[in-house]
Amino acid sequence: MPAPFQSAKSLLRDKRVESFQLEFKAGWGEHTKPAIIKTICAFANDLLNYNGGYVILGVEDDAGSATWPPKGLPVDELEQVSKELLGQVKTWIKPEYVPRVYPDEVEGRHVLVVHCPTGYNRPYTAPERLEKKSPRFAWVRVNAETKKPLGELERQLAEVVVRTPFDAQPRYELTADDLDRDVVEHFLRQANSGLAGDAYSLEDKLRGMDLLRRVNGHDSPLNAAVLFFASDPQKYFPGARIEIVQEEEPGADEARRHTIVGRPQHLIREALNWLETHNSTLEKKHDDRAEADRNRAWPFAAIEEVLVNAVHHRGYDPANRDPIEIFIHPDQMMVFSYPGPMPGIKLEQLQRGEFQRVPARNRHVGQLLKEIRLAEARSSGLNKIRQAMEKAGNPPPLFEFDDDCTFFKVTLPIHPAHLPRARALPLRVGVPALAGELVGREVLIDEVNRMLARRSVCLLGPRGRGVTSLLGGLEAATDGDQRHYLDMSRLNRAQLEGHVADLLERRVEGERLVLLLDHIEDDDEPSVWKLLENVDVRVVAAPLNLVADDHSWWWDRFDSIVVPPLSSDDARSLASRLLAGQGHPRSDALELAIEQSSAGIPRLIHLLVDRIHVDPTLAEPGRIPELLRELIAQRGDPSGLRRRIDALQVHRFDGLERRALDGAADAPAGGLSPDDLGAALIDDVVTSTLAHRAIQSLLDQGWLVKRDRRISLEHPVLAEHWKAARLREQLISGADDIPF
Repeated sequence: MPAPFQSAKSLLRDKRVESFQLEFKAGWGEHTKPAIIKTICAFANDLLNYNGGYVILGVEDDAGSATWPPKGLPVDELEQVSKELLGQVKTWIKPEYVPRVYPDEVEGRHVLVVHCPTGYNRPYTAPERLEKKSPRFAWVRVNAETKKPLGELERQLAEVVVRTPFDAQPRYELTADDLDRDVVEHFLRQANSGLAGDAYSLEDKLRGMDLLRRVNGHDSPLNAAVLFFASDPQKYFPGARIEIVQEEEPGADEARRHTIVGRPQHLIREALNWLETHNSTLEKKHDDRAEADRNRAWPFAAIEEVLVNAVHHRGYDPANRDPIEIFIHPDQMMVFSYPGPMPGIKLEQLQRGEFQRVPARNRHVGQLLKEIRLAEARSSGLNKIRQAMEKAGNPPPLFEFDDDCTFFKVTLPIHPAHLPRARALPLRVGVPALAGELVGREVLIDEVNRMLARRSVCLLGPRGRGVTSLLGGLEAATDGDQRHYLDMSRLNRAQLEGHVADLLERRVEGERLVLLLDHIEDDDEPSVWKLLENVDVRVVAAPLNLVADDHSWWWDRFDSIVVPPLSSDDARSLASRLLAGQGHPRSDALELAIEQSSAGIPRLIHLLVDRIHVDPTLAEPGRIPELLRELIAQRGDPSGLRRRIDALQVHRFDGLERRALDGAADAPAGGLSPDDLGAALIDDVVTSTLAHRAIQSLLDQGWLVKRDRRISLEHPVLAEHWKAARLREQLISGADDIPF
């Protein structure tokens, strides 16, 4: 018999297998025999396709963990216990099943390891008591307990036993000689396995790893063996590759592409090396300490878990030929694997961080990755991704898959410190402004469509062309849904319910109904609530008065997206909510500074608050204009604001226009009404008509803007620049009336 692939010490201390795949018994006796036989039967049935488990005799159980050091068995009893155990298994477990039993030594104590791989003739049964007339059951393993397969467990077992995972199926046309011996040996040495070395044949090594099956008189390697140890696995598994696409800049015509092919262990290592090389770092130095803050775009631990999960859980059968795809955008990384998760996993549970154990798609892939420490405990990866992102300061990850489970997608948002380089920051403010002028109408439409895959969406924005334009763009249906625009101001509750019922009746079975609801008032809430209870309906809601966070149920039911531009009050409300969400104390002055600097542009409000979150010392009203200029400098002035600052020279305006700009620059927060600004210009020479003509000229040129029926300079940065330019002009001209 070849040496065991797993030594007793590695099982007890190195956590190479899951805790629920281990059973500890202090000894072999009349009081332990029934439980041991039932557990061996349960491992052979392998309800979750985790490749069975191990029973270790000579180790006491302490609430599911092994006591250390082990109690041990008398060395002169090992052979007798081994023979008796195999005899009891043959007598009581049907159909015939033969576990592997081998002695081992740990810390000078002798133990007996019973390796119970998944049986090929499931389901196996064993009696409840070791008596001929005792009722028999196909025992299963649930967490760390052996149970009867009653109810749902019986149904699950019936489904599992009729399907052998693809990686556990034999490759009938191949033999062990078709595998690369050097690769096998290298793998065993990495795993610190006793099978490494020249003492065993290649067949014995594969057999010791449960990767060889005798079929029709000859041994055939399993697909997992071919995948991990063939010289050219792509010859048999076209999907065993990774495609990386890196978009250099938003909207770039070309992207960098990188393809990795090879065995799973090679795919993971090479992809991680490539991604780590291209994972940028920002360093922020501090005056009060030597250590600098270093923020990676994405935490390596999160990338590693996402990639290992994709390689572990993807399909390698002929129906899944697509590669794992990694798309690196300026603001996020997206990883696609095919197909989606196994039945039983619900998207809502993943989004909440709840994970349910379901039968594995691949029986051997995950275990082999664990042996060489490229994977850890099953069902723990998604939680580790969340924790790594949170610890690094990145927004939380997003998990997505479609109803038919044809793909699984993980989105990792970039660290906020890297975000200013992620998208252009258009700063021009107009009244009214199309959504497309500010962040790109198509970008918003794509973002809303992505959000609709998870839940309903609320559009936060003032009444006007921005929201209406976005709703119009969303009317185009996507695959699997039909869409309808409804103006809530024209419908009462009965009309809405009747219309929706008619639409649901006429839709094709399986289609999702997406309702685009415009002009929602507070008294429409019950109708909207009722729509949300229908699983076949998604809602895109455009409420008129829901910017302030005073409708808590609303935010529980919707994902929200802000459509620019915002009024002053709404911009300040958004800044307040974002600051509160990041744990900052309430500060009216700080919220006002952000509202004024952002000019009502939601994207800029988010960026300013994100920068404050990264560096709390910036949370002072007086530093916000400086922070804004820093953002503009880093972005290379995509908005043209710096160019407009350079063009805002005193000499280019006539005397009356200068006075109008003076009045707007010196005005209190929020600006002046048109009448007040006009009145400040009227004197013995300047009539009301001339004053309003000058104001209108500056509005037409874009130097002044009217927001909330008040006039101010287009942007606070321009106001500060005008004051400085005016002062320089007065100093140069020698004016005596310098206003300090």
